[in-house]
Amino acid sequence: MLNSTLWFERLAREIFITALLMAEPWETSEDEPQIAVGSLDYTGWKVPAGKYGFVPAAGIGIIRRAMIPEEDIPSAVKALEMLGDPEESSRTQDYEGRRMVRIDGGFIILNYEKYRERDNTAAARQARYRERKRQHELELSGVAGNAVTGQDNAVTSRFPSASASYSVLKEGVRGRFMEWIKYRKENGKKVKDWTEFFTDQAKWLAETFTEADQIEVLNQSMRNGWIGLFEPKRNVKGRAQNQSQRERESKRDREMREAQEHYDKTRESR
Repeated sequence: MLNSTLWFERLAREIFITALLMAEPWETSEDEPQIAVGSLDYTGWKVPAGKYGFVPAAGIGIIRRAMIPEEDIPSAVKALEMLGDPEESSRTQDYEGRRMVRIDGGFIILNYEKYRERDNTAAARQARYRERKRQHELELSGVAGNAVTGQDNAVTSRFPSASASYSVLKEGVRGRFMEWIKYRKENGKKVKDWTEFFTDQAKWLAETFTEADQIEVLNQSMRNGWIGLFEPKRNVKGRAQNQSQRERESKRDREMREAQEHYDKTRESR
């Protein structure tokens, strides 16, 4: 990476390295369309089927995890866009110079396998990163430092369990829900009881949606800058289509019954 053109772009470099640490091995059997960073529009380019690294987080989540100062966030968003654009001057012309692109549900690190092959310390660093992330999630849940270590029972008793807010969610959703907790606390109006607020949301997700739809609900709100959780648009559209179909079928059945009744009355009158 030292020899990469990316090294000279500080924000893009920090975002990319953070995303690389956050990424997990991932494989897709079909092409994945790229989504623009600043909108929900497709760019027209597709990630070919294959093995990559996948970061299940919104762009702002990656930027904040990279510890980018608040005043630099607009520039950081542009840097994130740049990472997904073609680059003629790139030393590696795989994917036309693109490095990481947004798809539905997160970001793909395109040359992830190459970076893993070059870095023998990746496993150890990722383990340290996961531990830091775990500690960070504990803090977001309202557990203070002493409560985490268990050194002060009096402190521990004053705070809820670290998993109180999302214990009803499956492991695959919890990481995204923690991103939502951090996002929601930083955006919108504060609530009186955060623990109760997030516990109710987690319960609603667990009781209402599949695991895939739970993730989409969270992604949808962070993607659109919303401060609440709502049913996925595709579900609303699908339900409306099903309702419309049921109404058409009901109307057809009613017309058939009326036609049959009219036919029967006509025969009787004869």
